[in-house]
Amino acid sequence: MRILGADLVRESPPDGPVEHTLVLLDDDGRMARGERVGSLPEVAATAGALTAGDSFLLGVNIPVVVPGKAARARPVESQIRRRFGFKLPPGGRAALAAEPLGIAGEALIAGLATAGLPCLPYPDRDRRNSGLAECYPGLSLKALLWESSSLIDPADQARSEELFRAYTASPYRAAKLPARAGWSERAIGLELLLRALQPVNGFDLEPARGALARAGTVQEVERAAGLLDACLIAGTARRYLDSPEESLFFGDRDSGYVILPADGFIRRVALADTRPQAAELFPQASLRGRLSAGAKLRSLDLLS
Repeated sequence: MRILGADLVRESPPDGPVEHTLVLLDDDGRMARGERVGSLPEVAATAGALTAGDSFLLGVNIPVVVPGKAARARPVESQIRRRFGFKLPPGGRAALAAEPLGIAGEALIAGLATAGLPCLPYPDRDRRNSGLAECYPGLSLKALLWESSSLIDPADQARSEELFRAYTASPYRAAKLPARAGWSERAIGLELLLRALQPVNGFDLEPARGALARAGTVQEVERAAGLLDACLIAGTARRYLDSPEESLFFGDRDSGYVILPADGFIRRVALADTRPQAAELFPQASLRGRLSAGAKLRSLDLLS
């Protein structure tokens, strides 16, 4: 199965055309090809050309599974914000309808089917059918940086969880940076982030480093950042197929999901139920335990 990653821009840039970045990984997880395209139909056509008829898994950073209800956000977005401290853009149908790309996940699936590349809206672990994988580079960065952090304290789970929720990478994309920031400031911020990311197995960061080393304008730095994001998305999708024990499929196939790298700590945080517990309809404690404060319960030997 061929692995691809697509950094799809949800907001139109203030200057210059929209550029989506698409990368194809080789069997060793290194970037084999990289392309820049301007529209979702071009993404579908380029994916078909790169895979040459083979089944594929295409990682994307747009909502793929969007419930039919006209809501602003999906349940998975609020769960990720509450448990991981990471804020995703709203992915509900009402919010997406107002964006330039619209319901981009459904449009991409339709475009792939039109190009003769029907695929599932989620990965096929059996590797028989092509599919999409919803991954976000910012969330993957958070998880990968945390894995090598010196702040992890196995003896104090509550402290580690609070630190993890506050853990975040410095902004490096144009949409998150001040408009007045010059190309040199942006390049330094991206270079520091790449240095903080120690070599991670399965993630090819060299294409972004090479593109940044040659950058001399704002647009070239942004292209290097897009290349980094596309490689992070592709690497996350590849890890999910090859090393599911180091990944997390968070959410469900019906209301929305997100895939991210995850060690044992992140998996425990994801599985922890942080919602307030409602009162139970039927008591679970024994009668003796419930009445022990005000009465003494004695057995009358009616039952053995």
